[in-house]
Amino acid sequence: MTSTRRFLLTAVAAALLATTTAGNATRVQTVPERFRAMFEQKAAEFGVDLETLLNAPATISVHGDGEVREYVRPFGEVLRNLYPDTAASSAMAQGPLGTPEYAAGNITHLFATLWAGATSEAVANCQSVSVRRSQTVPDTYALASQAGGAAGVPVPPIVPVTGAPLFLTPVPGLLSPVIPPASWILPAYAWLGPTMHITARYTLGLHQVGTLIGSTVSTAQPAAAPYPVWLPMVSGASFAEDRSIDFVGQGLFFSASARLDAFGYTLCGGAGALALSNGAAIFDNHPVLGISAGLPDIP
Repeated sequence: MTSTRRFLLTAVAAALLATTTAGNATRVQTVPERFRAMFEQKAAEFGVDLETLLNAPATISVHGDGEVREYVRPFGEVLRNLYPDTAASSAMAQGPLGTPEYAAGNITHLFATLWAGATSEAVANCQSVSVRRSQTVPDTYALASQAGGAAGVPVPPIVPVTGAPLFLTPVPGLLSPVIPPASWILPAYAWLGPTMHITARYTLGLHQVGTLIGSTVSTAQPAAAPYPVWLPMVSGASFAEDRSIDFVGQGLFFSASARLDAFGYTLCGGAGALALSNGAAIFDNHPVLGISAGLPDIP
């Protein structure tokens, strides 16, 4: 297995068990089907040959362990290795009262984009991804490795969190069934590494809410009844749809982009994933009452 394929498979490891609850007979589209349908729809709208883009070389950038690695692979190969074959929600998520969606915890996120048009408009319309690494916050993996080395204990880049904090201990009749606190296990983890500020916009994104592999608190609406927000171990789990992400935290992130230019015309596609992450995110960010909320850069 090539190092590229290992990175791609690792990047979606947190999404492999992602599934929505099958409460009716209507078949829910899988994640690959959702993204394939998006690419086919956009290709038809722009009147372009999708296979041309799938065969184009894509530059893949991988972040998360303190280094930035780059690879070049056919764009179609990247897509085949990216999306887990699991069910995906079709609901468009937004925060309560039309506000952006806020999420915190372990965030699994998949995204892709396709655009075609005048080359002069490509900068504004092709996939836009920014990854900024903090220069002041210490790399937690480096610190843990130093401490582990001194003690003779190897430190993995991902650390499971097995006990829930006190405020998540079930309260009978309040948020969850009666579960003995001793058996209350929170499926959460911490990815050790540099702190990053990631922003991106794209045609289609899907992210985890609730509890799957890892746990996410999210204000995505509608939440699983009767809860006002998605809560770990309480309100179930699903995927929600988005069009942009603003994330601060630690995690494994990669993005791939392919672009073809000819005679003033550009065809571009992009894809990426944020997985094994811990931090906070704003999805579908937009001004509310003229004020734009955004996560600040950490120096």
